[in-house]
Amino acid sequence: CQMAEGLMPLTCSIYETWLAAEETVNQSDKVLELFDRALDCINWQKINAKKLDFALSMWNKGKITEGKMREVFEQCVSIWGLEVEDSLDLWEKYLSFENSFLEVPKNEDEKIKTERRIRSIFRRQLNFPSLWSSTIKDDYLKWEMDENEKTKIMEIFKK
Repeated sequence: CQMAEGLMPLTCSIYETWLAAEETVNQSDKVLELFDRALDCINWQKINAKKLDFALSMWNKGKITEGKMREVFEQCVSIWGLEVEDSLDLWEKYLSFENSFLEVPKNEDEKIKTERRIRSIFRRQLNFPSLWSSTIKDDYLKWEMDENEKTKIMEIFKK
């Protein structure tokens, strides 16, 4: 596939087959790089979703860093975070990833940073039309412990 890639653009199905083969034998950053090469050619949500799932499996095995995982989430958000119908799964995975750091915070400073990141994710999600805006707002209000922040959220939705 690598030789063919240099000669002509590959189709989505060829990238999918190549990525599937690499995922089974190679659990490393090399596969993430292959996903990036595929996304350079085809800015396709399905490949991006597979990249996210692969990165999450590497994260769960301790093979990539917290920073790299956030980088992958941000790349995914930039490609399909605004999809009105299909982005909810992405945002839920991102929130779940960040919420996992609240379960066992390293220290108070890290807890505050994590809470800010989670607020930012919810707010970014709510800035764009979605079929689930009401559910997202409700989830945000359930998650938020700071009464001042809850008041801000309610003010925004009164407008």
